[in-house]
This record gives sequence, C-alpha cells and structure tokens, in this order.
Amino acid sequence: MLSTKESKSANKARIGKFILDTLSIGMYNNALMLLREYVQNSVDAIDAKELSTRGSQEESCIDIEINGRTRSIIISDNGSGISASDSWNSLHDLGRSFKRLSHNRGFRGIGRLGGLGYCSQLKFITKARGEKVYTVSEWDCKKLRGLLSHDDHSIVDVAELIDEVVNYNQFEYHEDKEDHFFKVELHDVYSSRDVLLNVPAIKSYLSQVAPVPFNIKQFKYSDRIGAYLEQNVPHYKTYRLLVNKEQIFKPYTNDIAVGKGTSNIKDVKLIELKDDGRVLAYGWLGVMDLAGSINPTSGVDGIRLRMGNILVGDNYTACDLFRERRFNNYLLGEMHIISHKIIPNSRRDDFEDNKEKDELFNAFIKEIGLPYSKEIRDASKARSSSIQLKQKRVLLGRAKKLIKEGYVSASQKGAIITMLKRLKAVDGSVNGNVDALIAGLNKAEHCVDRLGKKIKPAEKAMLKSVLNVIYKKSSNKDEAAQIAGLVVKTYLN
Repeated sequence: MLSTKESKSANKARIGKFILDTLSIGMYNNALMLLREYVQNSVDAIDAKELSTRGSQEESCIDIEINGRTRSIIISDNGSGISASDSWNSLHDLGRSFKRLSHNRGFRGIGRLGGLGYCSQLKFITKARGEKVYTVSEWDCKKLRGLLSHDDHSIVDVAELIDEVVNYNQFEYHEDKEDHFFKVELHDVYSSRDVLLNVPAIKSYLSQVAPVPFNIKQFKYSDRIGAYLEQNVPHYKTYRLLVNKEQIFKPYTNDIAVGKGTSNIKDVKLIELKDDGRVLAYGWLGVMDLAGSINPTSGVDGIRLRMGNILVGDNYTACDLFRERRFNNYLLGEMHIISHKIIPNSRRDDFEDNKEKDELFNAFIKEIGLPYSKEIRDASKARSSSIQLKQKRVLLGRAKKLIKEGYVSASQKGAIITMLKRLKAVDGSVNGNVDALIAGLNKAEHCVDRLGKKIKPAEKAMLKSVLNVIYKKSSNKDEAAQIAGLVVKTYLN
C-alpha cells in the first residue's frame, strides 16, 4: 500500500482545459469589461513605475487605438513593463499574481485573459527599463477555441494547452534601452453588435468606469472633490487615458438631464461611511432638486461605488440600499471604498460576500439610503401638493369664468360641477367657496342666451347645437371653449 504522500504524488491533480474557457471566454457578461481589465493592469503598471522612479518628469499615459477597418484594438501604456526574466511566468501563469490587494487594483492574475474570447489573435508585447530585449507572447485564439470545443472530451492539462496555442519569443531592442512599456493587441476583433469597435460606446463606458479625472471645464466642483479624495483616499489618483487620441474624462457636468428637462447641481456634499467610528469609504453627492430619475444616457445616474478609483458594479449596484430601487437614480455621486477587507469579485460587478461588505452596505443605508429615501418621498409629496393646488386654482377659475361669461355646452357645465363636488369631498377647506360656485353654476346661463334679443330664438337653438357639437367632439375642452367663443363672436359680426 502506498503512503499518503506517495499516493498524492501518483495521483497528481491536473487542471483541465475548460478552466481556461471559464477564466477567459466565460468571464464577462459585457464585452467592454475586458477593456476595463486592461486599463486596470496598465494603471497598476504605471503606479509600479512611478514608485520605482520617484521624481521622474515623464508623463504617464494609457493609449487605446480602435480601428474598425482592420478590426483591431491596441492598448498601450508606459508603465513599468515586465522584465525578460519574469515575462514567461507573468504572462502565462493563471491565478498567480505578485500584486498586493492593498496597493493594486488587480490581484488575481486572470484579467489579461479577457481578450481571448473576442479576437483571433491576442498579443502581449512588453519591455522593462534598462533591458536590451523585449518580449512578445502571441496567443492563437482561433486554435484555442477549437481545442476548447465542448464536443472534444479529450483530457488536456491547461499548461499543455497554453504551450499549444502560445508563440513566445524575445527579440533584441534597437531603440533606447531605458524605454519601458506594455502593449496588448487584439486582431480580428468580434463581439455582439460590434460593441468592441464602437468608439462612442467605448468612450462612454470608460468615462464611467476608468480612473480618469473630472473635466474641470464642464464640472465646477472638480477641484473641490479631487482635493477631498486626494486628502482622504489612500493612493487616490487619476490617469491620462486616450481613446483614438481623445482624452477621456468622467461625464459629470454642471447641468444634468432629468426626465424631459435639466437640473442644476447646486453644490456637493462630502460624505464618510463609517462602522463603529472606522471609515469604510469617502465620497460625494451632488446637491440638486430631487425631481425624478436622472436620464441614464447622461452616464452619471445613481451613486457609483469605486475602489482604486475604478467602478465596481454599475449605476444600479446601490439600488437595493434605498426604500425603493428607483431612488438611487434620483441621485448622483461616488463612494470610494478604502477598506481592503471589502473585495471586488472576479468580474468586478459586485463585492465578495463577507462581514465587511455588510458593514459597508449598512453604513450606506444609514447615511444615504434611508435619509434620502425620505427626502425624495417628501419632495414628491410637495410636488404633488403644488400640482394639486395649481389644479384647484385652475378649476375654481374656470367655474367663475362660466358663471360670468356663460357656458358653451351643458356637458361643460356638468363636468365643472362634478369636479367641484370631488374637490369638496377631498378638501374641506374649500367647502364654502365650492358650494357658492356650484349654486352659481346651476343658475348660470348659456353664453348664447346672454346675447338676449340680438339673435332670434331659432338662431339661438341652432348656435347652441353647433357649440355643443364643437365641445363634445373636441379632445381638448379648453381649446373647444375658446373656439366656441370665437364662433359666437363671428356669428354676431
């Protein structure tokens, strides 16, 4: 009988090929997420470079080029790059990363695989500072998908599969050896509705997701918010990100589309989310009239949760933390999470379930969800009361006008009396006025009768009939009454 150690050695576990399918092709429910992953890796590389070259005047940049004609995407950064000696393991090991959760946005070692499911060829090109060689790792994604076919039940270890589809080489670098970079190239790109080649959609997505700056020309609170976050959020930074040479900014502006109109941001409220005195997140909320849901096409609706200044989830992630889900989209703002025990999940569309996540959400409910739910409801009631008051004034005005000038149709007078009775039933404060108006309407004359002897009885009867038809057939009763008045004047002339 083999010892336990010998038995384990003889039956060494192998990682099957379909794990690669899960970690790449099956990872994202939105193709644009893979761009977020590559931007996230670039940001970590830039941070690593700046940490090792303090005082450098070189501007850091992430550059994305999208070419619909060649169906290609190229993502470049001038971060630290990967050294020649580390490149094989860094580019091909799965779920193995030397990044630290406390300092880096990506730490699972799987994000670079995102492009495998969306192109025929995925290429990584990188070089570290001071080296005379650069590395190229080229993945044959078309071949990979064939080997990952679910009709093929052959057992292939994932390490063997990577060897089968990757062409790895290092070449002499003939330019400045102090250059450093990382480049991702996706060739023959395809995605549902070609979203990965839709430049406006990509710009909008990255403006909401990526750690880019506010646009100070469009959002006057940019400096105030930035200073607050830099002072309180550890390692808070923004980065220069270009898409087809255009710099990307967060989409916040001074005026926001709300319903069919616009609402002005009057101020910003700076917020801390705490649990037992321990700060879990710092953030800001726009102060504005709570008049309705912010138009989702604005890209700013809802309070967004961010970690490392990268979005976690989307504009609906905080919806369940309000009395009604829709209330979140009456607001705009950001919460920047600083507790490293609150961990984004692999897709970064939510957080891992743990005690710290519950503490964050409970703090959010206490500081934002409950008080703003009440404020939104109160604002809605106030608007409703204002509308009702306006409608009441209009109704009373119509009744007075009919008593003074006469009615154009019995249906018109009857409808006004019915509405006055309903008003009396729900608003006791108008009882005396309403009773007097109803009595006045019951005694009111038809506008034609008020003409007296100016027209003959037969003409009166005919004119009343015409006015009655005009009123009854019209969908706009106010307009019908105006037309009826013009008919009377025209007849007299």
